Amino acid sequence: MLSGNIKLYNLPTDILDKICYENDLDNKKLALLIMTHKSFHKFIMIKYNKLYLSSLQELQININGYRNIYEVDIYNCLGIIDTYIFENCKILKLRCCQNITDVSKLGNVEYLDLADCDEITNVSMLGKCKYLDLSNCNKITNVNNLGNVEHLDLSYCYKLTNISKLGNHKYLSLRGCNKIENINNLDTVHKLDLSYCENIRNISPLSNVYSLDVSHCPNIRINLTMRTTIFRAMSTDLTNRTMAFLKNVKELNIKNCLWVTDLSKLSNIEKLDIRGCKRLRILSPVNNLKNISLSRDLYNKNNIFNQLKSTYSENNCEIDIDYF
Repeated sequence: MLSGNIKLYNLPTDILDKICYENDLDNKKLALLIMTHKSFHKFIMIKYNKLYLSSLQELQININGYRNIYEVDIYNCLGIIDTYIFENCKILKLRCCQNITDVSKLGNVEYLDLADCDEITNVSMLGKCKYLDLSNCNKITNVNNLGNVEHLDLSYCYKLTNISKLGNHKYLSLRGCNKIENINNLDTVHKLDLSYCENIRNISPLSNVYSLDVSHCPNIRINLTMRTTIFRAMSTDLTNRTMAFLKNVKELNIKNCLWVTDLSKLSNIEKLDIRGCKRLRILSPVNNLKNISLSRDLYNKNNIFNQLKSTYSENNCEIDIDYF
């Protein structure tokens, strides 16, 4: 709880941001706080000095007017070439600005979205970002300096081969980076997306990853028990043997996994998606299961229907049937 007696002395903007949005003050008290503390009032004025432009092909830029803008959001603007005018921004979104090549002056931007800026090649100076989206920047080959970015999206940067310096992330997406093979260094990532990485195989080193997505990775193998909480492996070649290593998983999506027939080893499952698992014969134990999603054809099989009717319904498990 903030009181009128608290004085604010040039607090960093991240702390001021929390005071503004994470508090239990009513509007009158918050307004009084803003008006009586100069640093807080200045912060509010800067934060709401934002720029939003959309689908512009040409842009006449007054450089001096852009120097101290807190947040800039520009989409699909081919007129943006020089990015140094945005070097003091804290939040910068330049999605689909495809004439951008040089981002060397953006090293102090905290939230940086450069998705689909596919002419960018050098990102070595962006390692201090907290949030960095480089998805579809498919000319990038070196990400050695990005190993400490909290939220890092490198989806479909398909020229990447060496990711040995990555790993210290809350979120990391390498979706569609199909030349990647060695993923052993990613074991401390909290949420990891490796879907469509067709050359990865043994994912056992990732057993401590909280949320792991290896969907559409046809060659994955597991040879030890995973401690993963959320596991997605849609359209993969997982087998019954693999299921034994997933006994600790709480949320499992194996949609369209055609070789799985027996889920009896999954004793801790809370949410289960088995749509398209045409050969499945034995469901997981009810235990903690709260939700199960399955296709109509599977639901209509006598053995599956009987299991659902006799145990799942009685234990208040929510059953979602996909009729399409």
